[in-house]
Amino acid sequence: MDRKRIVIIGNGIAAEKACAEALKEGKDAVSITVIGKEEYGPYPRPRLPEFLSGKIGKDVFTSKKFSDRKDITYIPGGAEDVDFQAKSVLLPGGKSIGYDSLVLCTGSVPNRLKIDGSDFDSIYSLRTIDDAEEIISNLSSTSSIVVIGAGLLGLEAALALKKRTGIAVTVVESAKSLLPRELDEESASFLENMLIGKGLSFKKGASASSYISKDGKSVSGVLFSDGSAVEASIVIEAIGVHPVFPFQVDGKIKIGRGIVINECAETSIEGVYAAGDAAEYDSRCPGLVSFALQSARVAGINAAGGNQKLILPPSSTFMKVDDISIYSLGKIKGGNVVEKRSEGNLERFFITEDGKVEGAIGVGKSVDMMKSLSFLGKPFSPEG
Repeated sequence: MDRKRIVIIGNGIAAEKACAEALKEGKDAVSITVIGKEEYGPYPRPRLPEFLSGKIGKDVFTSKKFSDRKDITYIPGGAEDVDFQAKSVLLPGGKSIGYDSLVLCTGSVPNRLKIDGSDFDSIYSLRTIDDAEEIISNLSSTSSIVVIGAGLLGLEAALALKKRTGIAVTVVESAKSLLPRELDEESASFLENMLIGKGLSFKKGASASSYISKDGKSVSGVLFSDGSAVEASIVIEAIGVHPVFPFQVDGKIKIGRGIVINECAETSIEGVYAAGDAAEYDSRCPGLVSFALQSARVAGINAAGGNQKLILPPSSTFMKVDDISIYSLGKIKGGNVVEKRSEGNLERFFITEDGKVEGAIGVGKSVDMMKSLSFLGKPFSPEG
């Protein structure tokens, strides 16, 4: 009996998860081929700030490679194109490989500012090991750093560089408060004060209008729309990501912001699945590790002949910035708010008119997200 041929394009954590689930579901009835582009195997990109700080070494990222797996055929160099009608993937050099099921885990690339001076040297994103190594290699000649974007990656990168160098690090955020999607103004202010205590500086409600250079080559500062400026010999842009497709798929497969999938992680073409940052589900591209793993699990199982559906948990976010835990659950706007404070901790509960908890936020060194999650939809108890 011929094995079902599954091809997975990508070599990030979504591809790794899809591969593992397809092997588990299909057992000896499937053959897996992974087509990857990056030199390294699947590695945890959220840990790149730890590498920046010097807390972990490069081996954390390079220890796992698809090419080391005997039960997987690994093809480096990436994919040139996909012929969905012929069910084949075109490889560099004109070769192709056929498939019965295809899983697209092509990931995302960082958003970049399109402003004057964006081509100056020493302006970076932090998406790959190579990005991190290039930043580290230029730290010895750096006197000031600006991080644009006060999301999780921006805050983690800023703290990592502050710890490693001790030099001035300014975080720029166009919104009026930090983590505007996850926190309300009160909890954002609480977090900001904790981060100021760790040595970071902030410029909020500011949009970069251009980069400045003293020598016409390397960045030396950031100019803002209000006319103010901040010195910077290194700039890191941490302003989100967008899905990437390394081949021409437009017109062949349904595309929104990402590759549109249904609850089975299947695209508009039967037998073709998508997962991770490249995938759009329910009109959203979450860009979260939890979604990447869940969508990849479903895609891998179904590519191997299973019948799984996406079951996403209630809206929730958990993140950790250094030793500060942050969570955001449910609806966090409006309603009555009950606040609990202790030394180094803030928790805010959003209560409906009939007294039930519809959302919660926690910021601090010992806040308990799981406990707060158990409160959702239940009457609020001050003793809880």
